[in-house]
Amino acid sequence: GGYLIVFTAASGQTIGKMLTGIRVVGDDGNGVDASSAVLRAAGCAASVLTLGLGYLPAFVSADRRALQDRIAGTRVVSVS
Repeated sequence: GGYLIVFTAASGQTIGKMLTGIRVVGDDGNGVDASSAVLRAAGCAASVLTLGLGYLPAFVSADRRALQDRIAGTRVVSVS
């Protein structure tokens, strides 16, 4: 969890996100603060513990946001 929190709060990107060219930002487009990073990590854990059900909204909703993004007020964007 610490890995997700520190990397997300520091740069919006874990190593995997860096390699795939995506970044996590707040709903306002700015960086993610520490409290949002903690909420997002908790949402990721909940998604994993429910065998991936938390990722389902990303596939069926118009805004393509998973459970952790909805909880933390974040979104994943492409780095251009």
